[in-house]
Amino acid sequence: MDPVAFNRRSLALPLLLAALVSLGVLVFSEFSHERLYEAGAYARRSLGLQELTREIQTLVLDAETAQRGYVLTGRAEYLEPYKLAVQKLSDRMRQLQALVPASASEQLQRADRIGLLIDTRMAEIETALALHRERGPEAALRLEQTDVGKETMDELRAELQRFTAHERAHAGALWTLWEQDILYSRFGMALSSAFNLFLLGAVYLLALRDARLREQANRQLLEHKAELERTVRERTAELSRAYRHLQSVQETEKSRLARDIHDELGAILVSAKMDAAWVQQHLSALEPEISATLRRLLLTLDEGVQIKRRLIEDLRPTLLDNLGLGAAIEWQTSEVCQRAGLRAHISVPEEEPEWPSEVAIALFRIVQEALTNIVRYARARQVWVELTLERQGVRLSIRDDGIGIGAEVKTEPLSHGILGMRERVMGLGGTFRIETPAEGGTRIEAFVPVVQGDIETTPLSARLRRRKTMPAGGHAVIRNRRAANRRGCGAPIRRAGVRLRPS
Repeated sequence: MDPVAFNRRSLALPLLLAALVSLGVLVFSEFSHERLYEAGAYARRSLGLQELTREIQTLVLDAETAQRGYVLTGRAEYLEPYKLAVQKLSDRMRQLQALVPASASEQLQRADRIGLLIDTRMAEIETALALHRERGPEAALRLEQTDVGKETMDELRAELQRFTAHERAHAGALWTLWEQDILYSRFGMALSSAFNLFLLGAVYLLALRDARLREQANRQLLEHKAELERTVRERTAELSRAYRHLQSVQETEKSRLARDIHDELGAILVSAKMDAAWVQQHLSALEPEISATLRRLLLTLDEGVQIKRRLIEDLRPTLLDNLGLGAAIEWQTSEVCQRAGLRAHISVPEEEPEWPSEVAIALFRIVQEALTNIVRYARARQVWVELTLERQGVRLSIRDDGIGIGAEVKTEPLSHGILGMRERVMGLGGTFRIETPAEGGTRIEAFVPVVQGDIETTPLSARLRRRKTMPAGGHAVIRNRRAANRRGCGAPIRRAGVRLRPS
C-alpha cells in the first residue's frame, strides 16, 4: 500500500470531524449571539417600559397630590403640578404603547387598559376640581371622601404591577436562555478544543509515521541510487577496460602490420630497386630507351618506398618509439601543416621524458585526430600545439583559429572522433575538455596524470646515443617546434644538439 495514500485517508476522517465540530460550534455561537442580541434588545426595551410605568404612576400621584392640595387650600399654585402631569401623561402613554412589540398582544391590552384607567382617574380629578370651582371646597371634599378615586387608583397600580411583572418575567426567561446558550457554547468550545488537541496529537503521530516512512523510502532510494551508481561505475570500468584492451590490441596490430610492411614490402622494394639500378647501370649505354624506362621505374620504386614509409608512420610512428612523444608530435604536426598549408606553433618540453607507452600513444593519437578535424572542418590558418609537463602529469593543448565547433558537435559523442579522444584520456584516468575560446576557433585540452617516478626525463641526444640504430622503415622528419613557434611550419630545428632530416 502506498504510504502517502494511506496517510491521506487516515487524515481525512479526523479532518472531516474537526471541520464538522468547528462548523457546529460556529453555528451555535452565531445562534447564541443572536439570542444574546435579542435578549439585550428586549432587556433595554423592558427597562424602558418599567421606567415609563414608574414615571406614569408618579405623574398620576403628582396629579392627585396637586388636586388635594388645591381642594384643601384653594391656592392656584397647587394646580401647576397637575397641569404638568396632564401634559406628560399623554406623551408617556404614547411612548409606552410604541415600545410594546406588536407580537406581545397581552401587553398591548394591558397598555390600553392602563391608558383607560389613567383617563378615568384624570377625569375624576378634573371633576373634583370643577366642584371646587362651582360649589366650593365642601362639595369637593365630600367627593374626595368617597371611594371612587381610590378604587380607580388601586386598579391602575395593580395593572401597572402586572405590566411590569410580565416584562421582568419575560426578560428573566430570555436571560436564562442566554445563560444556557453561554453554557452550551462553553461546552462546545471545550469539546472543540479537546477534539482539536486530539486531532493535533493524531496529526503529529501520523506526521511522525509519515516522516519515518519517507526516511525509509529515501534511504531505500539512496541505496538504490548507490547501487545503480556502483553498477554504472562497474560497467563503465568494464567498458573502459574493454576499450583500452581494444586500443592496445589495435596498436599492437598496427605495430605488427607496420613491421610486416617494413620487413616484407620494404625488402621487396629495396630488392627491386637494387635490381633495377643494376640493370640500368649495365644497359644504359647499350639501350638508351630501356635506360629511360628504368629511370622511370626507379622513380616509381622511390615513390613506393615513400608511400611505404608514410604507411608505417601512420600505423605506428617510429619517432614515438625512437625519439619520444615530443618529436612525434612535432613531426606529425609539421607534416600535416605542410600538406594543408597551415602555420603551426608547437611547444614541447626541452628535455623529452620517456613516457609510459600507453600515455605516449594516446596523446599522439589525439594529436592525429585533432589535426585531421582541423584540416577537414575548421577552415583555420594557424594551429597551436603545446605539450606541458606538470607536477602531477602531462597536459596537451591543441588550438586553431578556425570557425569553431558547434554545440551539437560537443553534445554528440560520436562526432569528429570526440568519443575516441575522450575515451583514450578517461581510460588513463585523465580529463578531456573541448571548447570554443572567446577569440574564436576550437581548443582541445587533455590532461593525463603520470607519477613522476614512472618517467625519466632524458635529453634527446642521450636517447639517440642509446638508440644506436633505427629500423629501415623508421626514417623520421623532425622540425624544431620551438623555432616553428616563431616561423611556422617548415622551419628546421636544432633540438638537444641534434639535427634530423628525412632520409
